[in-house]
Amino acid sequence: MLTKNIQDNRKDWLGYVSTFYDAFNPAAGKFFWQLVNESLYTKGIDAWWMDAPEPDIHSNLPIEKRKDLMFPNALGSATKYFNAYPLANARTIYEGQRSADPNKRVFILTRSAYGGLQHYGAAVWSGDIGSRWLDMKNQVSAGVNFSMSGLPYWTMDIGGFAVENRYANAKGEVANEWKELMTRWYQFGAFCPLFRSTWTISVS
Repeated sequence: MLTKNIQDNRKDWLGYVSTFYDAFNPAAGKFFWQLVNESLYTKGIDAWWMDAPEPDIHSNLPIEKRKDLMFPNALGSATKYFNAYPLANARTIYEGQRSADPNKRVFILTRSAYGGLQHYGAAVWSGDIGSRWLDMKNQVSAGVNFSMSGLPYWTMDIGGFAVENRYANAKGEVANEWKELMTRWYQFGAFCPLFRSTWTISVS
């Protein structure tokens, strides 16, 4: 386990002190899968939403402090291995499920990626984006560039994750703008490797 956040008693935005397991440590990975297997896989859950595997030990801290919270790990330097955590995390789930059921396909949805992630049945979504025209525009280039990196299964929150207040219970021109934005976003989403919609807001 990565213990520095606990030692510092640093609370997240929900008020909890939390941490992550050391995905680079094979013994920790086996224990993590054991918990997942006993609590979820044996109960019929067989697709995995691996949120925050940056690892997001504590949100919104400077990157150097976040690296410090990931040290020490089984491989050593967080500066060197910080970005590879999503790969090790996905491998843990993949190898764990395959050991439990070698004939069943693994599917992982993860928020972060690293080279080689496609080997572990993983797709990546672009994270928590806003419901704005600029955010939709940025998803086009993000998806193209990401897929060209050799990781083909990319997706996004169609419609955005964080909806602007002006769109809630929108009327008139604002409602028309919201409908147009959603229409265009769904059209783009139809051409992505995975089609995922996250939000629906009623407008009149």
